[in-house]
Amino acid sequence: MGWFGSDGSDASAQSQTILNVVTRIDTQKDRVVVSVNLAASLAQDVAYDPIPAQLDIQFQKRQNGRAKPIVISTKDASHRDHDLIALVADARRWAGELLEGKSLSI
Repeated sequence: MGWFGSDGSDASAQSQTILNVVTRIDTQKDRVVVSVNLAASLAQDVAYDPIPAQLDIQFQKRQNGRAKPIVISTKDASHRDHDLIALVADARRWAGELLEGKSLSI
């Protein structure tokens, strides 16, 4: 008898078995830690003490293409002021030149 239905069991029973075995899933930047109770995979008609185990799975996230943000706005939302954006960009550039010593004054 297998965990994943090799004996012809239905999907609901398989899901319940996995829910009983997996006790916690922690995600981190470079790995996933899955905590399991191995005793839950043993015969269901006998009570067993918990047998804890952890699976430490390392991975590296890879980006497929460019990320595109989804922006949802209302009809009355303000629009970008391109002149103001250009002025702020110029101000930042000039401030950078002053701090680097490329310009002596504004």
